[in-house]
Amino acid sequence: MRACWRTSGGSGCIPTCWSRSLATGPTRPITLLCTPAGKSSDPYGRDKGGLSRQPYPAYRRHLFDRFLAEALAGLDAGERSEWQERIDRAEAEELPAYQRQMSILACLEPGSYGETRTPLPLAQAAIGLIHQGAYYLIPACLPGSDRPADLQTVRDKVAAAFAETGPGEQACLPHTLAQIKRSAWPDLRHKMAPGLVQELDRLRQAPVWFNSDQRPRRLPLAELRQAARGRGDHALTLFDTGETLVFDQSHIFFDGTWGAALAEI
Repeated sequence: MRACWRTSGGSGCIPTCWSRSLATGPTRPITLLCTPAGKSSDPYGRDKGGLSRQPYPAYRRHLFDRFLAEALAGLDAGERSEWQERIDRAEAEELPAYQRQMSILACLEPGSYGETRTPLPLAQAAIGLIHQGAYYLIPACLPGSDRPADLQTVRDKVAAAFAETGPGEQACLPHTLAQIKRSAWPDLRHKMAPGLVQELDRLRQAPVWFNSDQRPRRLPLAELRQAARGRGDHALTLFDTGETLVFDQSHIFFDGTWGAALAEI
């Protein structure tokens, strides 16, 4: 099962107000109430100030830090110290598991009765591009490291892929791969040619695939996504209609709220 969201920068669909109670001691809890700045229909948009030029993660972190400073302004020194101790303890004990759960740096191993989520090292990760039915893997990091790949190098690789008039040496796989039942894959692998199995295994390096072969916007979502999208081991596939983008999301990686938030971002 996968969830699909279609977006062209339209209205948001995420609740814009939430609260969190943090007990600071035997006396009282602190309740943080936040309504993000800006239009409630676009909670993940940028403002038009200078901060909007920051990378998006840094921009969102700045907004959160500003909100947190205002929310904690009324605490006395003892309450602030107790609150910080509890935050530090939660980060040490709970944050690693939460980050593993939320990360899309993983691939899915199909079994007869379910999926096994296998972590993918960042240094081995790639961004997947599908163009004219051919599959391209663009490394996300510099060779032999987990540092981000050079932006110009990535652009050159994308430009080279779009300049191809045919698949060349790139893998061309049937677009019906993702329609095969996941439970059938363990047995099916043993019946495939070794070369095909090797090509399929390489697809696991990409947690995100972008299919640039435009599909008509008028198609229903269920039909629009019936195009090349790997075999379903990954978290996210993007489809281009020329006017909108379709976010085809694995329900193992995204629930409804998180999936809608990602599309809005």
